[in-house]
Amino acid sequence: MVEIRKSYNNEEGHVRIDHISEEHASHSVHYLNIVFPAKEIKTSKRTLLRLIRKEGISVLTGFIFIPENLKAGAHRQSAQDIFDDLPLNYLSANESKEVSVQIIGVKGTPVGLFDTVQGAYGRYFEINHVRHYFFSNYSNSNNAVNSEKVYNLFCRLQDDLTKQGVTFRNVARTWIFLDDILAWYNDFNSARSRFYEEFELLTDVIPSSTGIGVGNYSASSLVISGYGVSSDHPGLDIKVVPSPLQCPATDYSSSFSRAVEVNDGNSRRLFVSGTASIDQEGITLHNEDIESQIVHTMRVVEAILETRKLSWKSMVRAIAYFTDTAYIDIFLEYCKNNMIDTGPVLVVNGTICRDDLLFEIEVDAIA
Repeated sequence: MVEIRKSYNNEEGHVRIDHISEEHASHSVHYLNIVFPAKEIKTSKRTLLRLIRKEGISVLTGFIFIPENLKAGAHRQSAQDIFDDLPLNYLSANESKEVSVQIIGVKGTPVGLFDTVQGAYGRYFEINHVRHYFFSNYSNSNNAVNSEKVYNLFCRLQDDLTKQGVTFRNVARTWIFLDDILAWYNDFNSARSRFYEEFELLTDVIPSSTGIGVGNYSASSLVISGYGVSSDHPGLDIKVVPSPLQCPATDYSSSFSRAVEVNDGNSRRLFVSGTASIDQEGITLHNEDIESQIVHTMRVVEAILETRKLSWKSMVRAIAYFTDTAYIDIFLEYCKNNMIDTGPVLVVNGTICRDDLLFEIEVDAIA
């Protein structure tokens, strides 16, 4: 049984920190949500780095959303330098006046590095013959919107995984951050499906995924990140978990699973994909009605959790995306009224993959 510990609303200067940890017998996995004013980016990063060192956490991956207006200055080229080249996905959020960071890390076991393309990061740790891989910030070399470039980026990632003795068949979860998503999401889907089909993933375990519209600090059309797992011993189980309230995303030519569960013999980890207000026919529900979209989306996620005997109390990490930051309070009020703990949830501004969708949430849960 995994113990979940939570420490919320910690503040150091201008920095707000929520800290969730999974306590395993031999190690612990940590999730940090950190928010601070954009104008304090350089001083606040010192607080962040000091916290990581103090806690003894080795960073595996994460996400940093920096306000779009900072990209116009020196920060565009130096975001990774500012944060000491932490293995994060360096992203932007249009409306925010704050920098929002989510870090996934581990404590109590060594962390290794694996070779990646320039600007990307690869980390892994191993427990009881199970190796966990995290790859971050894979991006195109330029901002050209081109399905062939997307396909080639997946291939480059596959090459890096192959050097570690694994393939995309070991990948359980991806995050895809697309600049100007509404202009070319269909082209992206075509390229991803082509890659998955060539590697025969469409008839196997298709990774869970989030595909969201945000910019990045690589001047790229997209950034790819993900998690994979392998073992040289029997017992590791990676399987697709369908949604009781939505059709498979492949029914409308989007190649991801609604959720994927990884059972490594010590714990069960469920990755719920980015989920929005879509019905069992793949049609958007409650067009332009944010309250109803939140209600339906949260019921969809809850139904997936329940199929695996999990609940909102099992949640250790989440990101909620809103097309308008004014909607965040509506989401928080819904969670308060339904006794859903929002400590593990990072809230950010982003564009959903359809122009009539206003809200999306991804969730990780563990048992």
